Amino acid sequence: MNINSYESYRNSDFEDLAQLLSNINYDSHIHSIRSILDVFEVYTWISNPDIVMHNIDETHFEGKLKEYIGTSIGKQTPDALLDAFITDGIDAQGKLPLLYEMYSVYNLWGQVSPSNFRRLIDSEYVDLHLILGDKKLVRIFDEILYNYLRTNTKNIFNIFLLVREKILGNKNLFLPRNFKNNDSFQIVLEHYLSNIDNIGFTNRDIILLDFIRTFKNTAFPVDASVRLQVEKTIEDYWQTQDPFTKNTYGFEFITATNISAEFVVDKEMSKFIVNKSWLDSLPEDTLLFYIIDQFTVDSCQRPNIVSDLFIAKKDLGFIEIFKDISDKENYKNIFQFEGWKHLVDVAITGFEGYLTKRGTTFELLFFDYFNIQINSQFEIPGFSMERIDPSLSIDIRIKLLCIELESLIKQFDLFTKYERIDLRALKYTNPLDFSEVQSLKKNKYVSVDREKLFRSNHFSVQEKNVFKFFSYVEKVQISKNFYARLASDDIISDVSSTLFSRQELAYLNFTLNNKEYSDSLAIRNMYLHGSTKHLSKQEHHMNYIHVLTVFLITISEIDSEFFFIHQRKLDLLKEQTKGFL
Repeated sequence: MNINSYESYRNSDFEDLAQLLSNINYDSHIHSIRSILDVFEVYTWISNPDIVMHNIDETHFEGKLKEYIGTSIGKQTPDALLDAFITDGIDAQGKLPLLYEMYSVYNLWGQVSPSNFRRLIDSEYVDLHLILGDKKLVRIFDEILYNYLRTNTKNIFNIFLLVREKILGNKNLFLPRNFKNNDSFQIVLEHYLSNIDNIGFTNRDIILLDFIRTFKNTAFPVDASVRLQVEKTIEDYWQTQDPFTKNTYGFEFITATNISAEFVVDKEMSKFIVNKSWLDSLPEDTLLFYIIDQFTVDSCQRPNIVSDLFIAKKDLGFIEIFKDISDKENYKNIFQFEGWKHLVDVAITGFEGYLTKRGTTFELLFFDYFNIQINSQFEIPGFSMERIDPSLSIDIRIKLLCIELESLIKQFDLFTKYERIDLRALKYTNPLDFSEVQSLKKNKYVSVDREKLFRSNHFSVQEKNVFKFFSYVEKVQISKNFYARLASDDIISDVSSTLFSRQELAYLNFTLNNKEYSDSLAIRNMYLHGSTKHLSKQEHHMNYIHVLTVFLITISEIDSEFFFIHQRKLDLLKEQTKGFL
């Protein structure tokens, strides 16, 4: 039986699938595990109440398919089917979740021999998230899973990840009965620490380990020696992560003509390369958005500085484990990929040096944008930014940039409320709260539950990739059909109409103030309150780069807002004058 993808049948309104189901000889049976899983996949579509399948009598076919699959399974043993699945390498077709679900639906796990289950969990087809998410399955193979979690080091990353998630409160995961109230968690933790070099230690692993510092749970004890080992591992790692270490990060000019600029990231070297000839050819009034386009936003207008750029494809199912952990007052627990941030810092530093050689600065480009370009491009007068003298000391420039940033966002807020900017009204505005500044676009941001999305069979790979590195997107960037299906499948977690996205707000609050995070940089507060005398020249420069990054994000969002309403005005004018042309 040849089953195509769900999407291909959806596009034909399921007529082809209805014909296929009608032609099945239900008195026969299916021989191969591959074909059984194909038919079971169709059964999951039909039995799902959230899926409306036109042209198909779902009630009629649901019972017939379930019996047909059950009869076919009954002709062989669950052990034989499982053996065929592993031996034939069937998961190349992405059928692994279907296998686990089918064995649960037809209560087959209890008929699988212990030796065959051990073979499964020792193979490449083990999916611990699916296994530990099935309480009945865990209870059937309780002792085997207990020993597996305590002794397996080949799959230690996923073991540690899921055990960690469970003990931090995930009620949808289940551990073997004897895993509590002994040294089991500590053994897993020790295996994780001893295999760090093998799994490739990254910033992600630091975030996973960091919670141990304050973790206290009598059911999962960790002794002082292991805590000290965790502490030392974290400290040793961060000492190697100097963002200006030439062996790790770099900015490079090239002369090739086939590219404009790009990031190059590998295990040994991460660098930003830019075509200097291309850059030299740009007029000065286009430099700012050339720079923004290179690294501050992706094709959907999202800043890469708040993305999950380094998440490997195999880790997509675990994204929310990193995001939604208990200690939400620590920004580094949310902003997990410090390496990307360092690379952006180096890129901005490289552009800073280039602009200086060209006789300008970021501050002068910002001044030109707000005082001249907004009015000339969008016919919106009134924005005002003070010119910041590049000869001033860097600490003074940071302080002035923070003041101007706050004023400019307040000016935008005035425009959203009154459709004009009266600078005299600034003295009556409340202290700035970034989260209160509204967008000119209604329902601007759509946030999704990425774990649900990536586990769903109802969306194409291309659609899922929209949220591969971000949990949100601007609504105008996706089709109405895509949005409707996200809503229908209850995958949308939030819709908001603020100027900045939730991830951008987190980054802005972390960088500028200590309102939300205990580990924030609080640059705005430090410099405006005179608390920077102890900082070194390099620390001042890093803070300067951070503030420039915030400015670039802000300009990107404001420009996107004004382009939107300007385009809407042009479309309206075109519609009104259509009959006169």
